[in-house]
Amino acid sequence: MVRVFRTKLLPPRTEGALARPRLLEQPHPSLLVLQAPAGSGKSIFLAQWLEAQGLPYLYYQLDDQDREGEVFAAHLLEGLRRLWPDWSTPDGAEVNPADLAVEVVNEAVARPPFVLALDGLQAAFGQPYLADLLAVWLRYAPPGLTLALASRSPLPVELPESAQYRLGAVALAFTPEEAQAWLGDGDWHECLQSTGGLPLALQLWRQSPATWRQALSQRAVAELPPHVPPEAGRALVAEWLSGQMTLAQLAYQLSEGQPGAERLWHEAQAARSDLLMGDVAAALIRLSPLWDRARGSGDRPLMGAVALLRGEYHYVKGEYGQAMEWYRQAFEADPVLEYGGTHSMVAILKDQGQLEEGLARAERCIQTCRTRGDLQALAYAHQQCGAVLAESDRLDEAESHYLEAERIGLKLSGEPFYGILALAHRGMLQRKRQNMTLYRQLAEEAHALARHRSPWLEHICGFILAGAMVHWKEPEAAQRLAASASAFLAAVDAKWQLHLVHITLAGARWAMGAQDEARRHVDQALAHAAREGYVQALVNYWEAYGHLVIDALSRDVEPSFCQEICIRVGQRALAPLLELTAHAEPRARRGALYPLAVIGGPEAERAIRHLLYDQEELVRDGALVALRSLTGKEEGAVGTPTAVAPVAVARLRLFLLGPIAVEVAGERVSAWRTTKARDLIAYLALAGGRPVTRDQLIEALWPETEPEAGQALLHTTLYYLRRALKGAGEGLITYAGGAYRLELAGVEVDYQHLLALLESGGEANWRQAVALYQGELLQGLDYPWAEAPRTRAHGACMEALRSLAGAAQSAGRHGEAVECWQRLVQADPLAEEGHLGLMRCYAALGNRNAALQQFQTLQQRLDEELGLEPSPEARKLYTQLIL
Repeated sequence: MVRVFRTKLLPPRTEGALARPRLLEQPHPSLLVLQAPAGSGKSIFLAQWLEAQGLPYLYYQLDDQDREGEVFAAHLLEGLRRLWPDWSTPDGAEVNPADLAVEVVNEAVARPPFVLALDGLQAAFGQPYLADLLAVWLRYAPPGLTLALASRSPLPVELPESAQYRLGAVALAFTPEEAQAWLGDGDWHECLQSTGGLPLALQLWRQSPATWRQALSQRAVAELPPHVPPEAGRALVAEWLSGQMTLAQLAYQLSEGQPGAERLWHEAQAARSDLLMGDVAAALIRLSPLWDRARGSGDRPLMGAVALLRGEYHYVKGEYGQAMEWYRQAFEADPVLEYGGTHSMVAILKDQGQLEEGLARAERCIQTCRTRGDLQALAYAHQQCGAVLAESDRLDEAESHYLEAERIGLKLSGEPFYGILALAHRGMLQRKRQNMTLYRQLAEEAHALARHRSPWLEHICGFILAGAMVHWKEPEAAQRLAASASAFLAAVDAKWQLHLVHITLAGARWAMGAQDEARRHVDQALAHAAREGYVQALVNYWEAYGHLVIDALSRDVEPSFCQEICIRVGQRALAPLLELTAHAEPRARRGALYPLAVIGGPEAERAIRHLLYDQEELVRDGALVALRSLTGKEEGAVGTPTAVAPVAVARLRLFLLGPIAVEVAGERVSAWRTTKARDLIAYLALAGGRPVTRDQLIEALWPETEPEAGQALLHTTLYYLRRALKGAGEGLITYAGGAYRLELAGVEVDYQHLLALLESGGEANWRQAVALYQGELLQGLDYPWAEAPRTRAHGACMEALRSLAGAAQSAGRHGEAVECWQRLVQADPLAEEGHLGLMRCYAALGNRNAALQQFQTLQQRLDEELGLEPSPEARKLYTQLIL
């Protein structure tokens, strides 16, 4: 619970302060903006202005505590309760400023006119809630709601020019007549002339005439805006006090951020140029300190631009997980950037095989860039859209986008970088069409244009051309180009391009008969690809490089990733996988099982069944798991136990009975970036492998969220979840046809295992079921969708206990039966059959008193909870025990 300091809701005292009729007598505005440095008298004037309006008002002074949105919401809500004592507090508004902003707008429609005054807004700059809240009020405030906003720095939102009353430092300064009225006769004229009439300066002169200049310098430096570096601030104040600049100039320098934010913008542009030129090291030197300084500036577009550049830096290095995290921060700081076409998120989605999502984002970027007239961004958006369409085998549409990117980039934008890139990709498109002559021609043209323009672009086009050389049986030339690209890309550690270069080199060396050297390149390529999820390139060029993936799988190199590639390739991978089941190495035979089970079909099933009798136990176990996944039923084999066994070597284990726990490759996930990621894997697991639409997931986890915001939350949560489960290999959570699905092959879910055990029957399975039930399903989570499976899991455990107790009791093992009946009664105190079972077991063990006491317990609980008596059967047993 946030503590509310009511003094933050009290405006400054104005007794003895100078009133400025020239400012106070202006017509009543709908928006008052006071933007001036510290010491300009903003707070005093705001208090005087509120009194002069003659309207009810809410004043709120922000400070460092308001960097927490919950603190801001709690204090603002307290002020609103004073203003509207009869107002009922909206649910959730205490902790969510965005919700509170909407509630204020809606309530203000039905209330008499009033003023909402926020003083010291710069204290919360850089916090996402502030810009969102101000945007709501500025756009939707009804006529009766007047806003008064005071800040040392420019506000983080665009202000409407109409109906606005803006006052800066010069307007708030004292005139000689006003100073005379306030200070009377005295030697204050030098102070007034030197400072331009700054109220703080005259107040300091009034207190200590001899030291006012030193005191003013100290105060001014101590209260500099966050975006102004201290050394720059001290120099500016010294220039001002020495008469080298006017108060208006100082106010502009400090309020508009010229010595801070403007310089940061220049550094950001320089970092972007470094990235385009491939000087990644120089970009990092600029970007490393830039983010913290941008956050301190309060300039949200600058924060977004710097975060976007950090994302681009990690994209260039192929570090897709980090890139996506920086993109998320960029879009939170400045939502305009998300579809501005100046980022490579579409390329990341493509490389990770998320083609539908990548295409939707690319099309949105094209529309936004066309509307804004940003030609360079538009060229890049068309190039990325073409790349996604090419991966989706929509070749004509892809070529159309590539040609448009070339037209804009090479002829219109003045910067040919993205046009050349599109030309090179159009060359690769011809490879899909088997037009290898045009492929080579376009690749050579792009490489020629890129030379001496950008090392980065030159080497990208170089290894694209190397691929054409491989086809034209020129492995030496291909190797020279790829080796040159490899050396450059290794220097900048560009992992995605390096994995392609290594694959290209591997193909060339394999064709030359140097298989050992080819394998070294393959292993390096897969090490990069598996870490960041680069699946699409190997899927797309399976015919050229699929044999390298199969060979790596046979050698147990990144097996989970190689299996994922095979699964995505589908039927095209079936023949080599079938060959792998006859490999001399057991690890190769076992590696083929999982993708065969997912691809399916009669040939896959026959191969899996054959391996049920393999001489190696691990292969047999893997075949049994694969066959269960393929057929959806239990299959017997030589030596197969009668009890239902869990997955022998599960890559992912989900413990949903009791508090949620997740194990990835045998290691417990100890920390979640967000609990929604944990809840999401639980929801997908309970779906039992069935596809779940995006809308279903949003409704399940964020039922109160608007659809567009829900999609953003889902995308972020899926990213965190995939990152947490990365050690389990690729392909766990798939997306197809607008729906997500958890692939259950190699996944163990205790809830599903519990149901399977009960369905199979037998004492061994019942004991396993009882041992599995460590508590109610999804303990501690209150989701409506959890109720039905929770009831089913509880019922399954109760059924297992009944069956196990009955079997033990029939066999005369009364002590064992007592343990089962006791656990059943603990779980369901009103279950009469449990009490009856205990009574009979106690009697069989010769403990008549315990049996009678059990009846009294049953009688008491039924009376207290339901107002009922025990059944005739229970009373009859009780009578028999008494007699």
